[in-house]
Amino acid sequence: MNSQHGLQAKPNPFDEVLIWAALATIFISGLSFSFGSTVVYYSYIFMAALYLPMALRVASFGILKSYGYAFIFVFIISISSYLATSSIHNDFRFSAVALTTARMLLFLFYAAFYTLVFYISGGSIRSLFGRYVQVATVFSLIAILQELTFIASGTDLLSALGPRSKNYGSFLGVAGLSVEPAYFACALLPAAAYAVSTFIRSLRITPSGFIIVTATLLTTSSLGYIGLIIAASLSFLATPGIRGALISVLSAPIAAIAFYHLVSLDFFQLRLNDTLYLITGGTLDLRQGMNISTYANAVNLSIAMRSVSENSGLGVGFGLYSVAFDRYIYDYDLPSYRIGIPGRGSGASFFGRLTAELGVFFWACALVIFAWCLRNIRRSGIDAPIHIAYFSTLTIIFLRMGEYYLNGVILVLVVIYLGHVEMSKTSSTHQSSANYNTMRRNTIRED
Repeated sequence: MNSQHGLQAKPNPFDEVLIWAALATIFISGLSFSFGSTVVYYSYIFMAALYLPMALRVASFGILKSYGYAFIFVFIISISSYLATSSIHNDFRFSAVALTTARMLLFLFYAAFYTLVFYISGGSIRSLFGRYVQVATVFSLIAILQELTFIASGTDLLSALGPRSKNYGSFLGVAGLSVEPAYFACALLPAAAYAVSTFIRSLRITPSGFIIVTATLLTTSSLGYIGLIIAASLSFLATPGIRGALISVLSAPIAAIAFYHLVSLDFFQLRLNDTLYLITGGTLDLRQGMNISTYANAVNLSIAMRSVSENSGLGVGFGLYSVAFDRYIYDYDLPSYRIGIPGRGSGASFFGRLTAELGVFFWACALVIFAWCLRNIRRSGIDAPIHIAYFSTLTIIFLRMGEYYLNGVILVLVVIYLGHVEMSKTSSTHQSSANYNTMRRNTIRED
């Protein structure tokens, strides 16, 4: 193995165990236990246990120089922003400074952890993604078994373990071993979106792709469905040439029928109607029948935008969304049947949370990340479905997943960045080769 880059030609059996165990942590966010007043997730324990063996295996801690530079830059932005905004609101707490430091270090650990998985997998996005699809297939089969068992007997065989599937009476919105169906859909989406993109581009789907898409549909998560729609739409646009046009014509009716049936589903229409009501100027209150998740998303986004607006574009500091939440939440209608609304710790969405935490600086970063995604799609050739899948997943994470450390959210960011690096190296190699050939031709002419 090359210790400088952490690469090897083919992982050995021990490496495969490490890879599978590491990627399995994405799918077990529903497994946890209480330690005093703290909820401890088993995925945290497994990641901590796996980190050292992986680091020793590749002779690297997985912390790239770019990660270090980003950490220092964001840390300075966070501390400066918190000091400025807390002086405005007169609510400075030293514990908040310690908390933002701890959460940034945890974010760095996750990035390093997934980078080590990338190295052990063979040091390419394609090889890492192949292992991820294998693991996703196993957890998809577990979820399908969960659904079939419930339909046959009315028993949720995973409920005792902690995950909260949605009970629709005659069927479940499956969560697998994740906290809830939306989280499971997020964990599955890169693989499911890849299967959809590959089908549209080639009119073929593998057994594992079919299994994963089926499990994603069984989550009944509107978020997962939106991700699949985005992947399908991008695939139509990104399929080149006459062959691409022909495939698009053949697959478009299938996609249209699938989309029609999707928007006809009751649970999807409920979320869609509530969202359209709010987007078109509806009052931000708990009108009768409004989905609490949709309402929480809208309230948290409103809090984030108010915070950044009233603080001159500054955030409250990385990991400190609860500071912004507590400042504004009592200006909103709160439900009487529960204590508060979801989102105090997560912002209910990646976009809303980081807008409140890092302000307009995050918006600039978001533009760069999406630019990387589009560049990866454009330059990746046969691997375009992989990058389409991660673009789709990043989009739904921005819409909903405000939990940084669950269900592979940070892995998505790491893959997008490493894909950008991989594309840059490939382009540089091709350019160097072209320059060499040009110079050689000129030399021959001179001779």
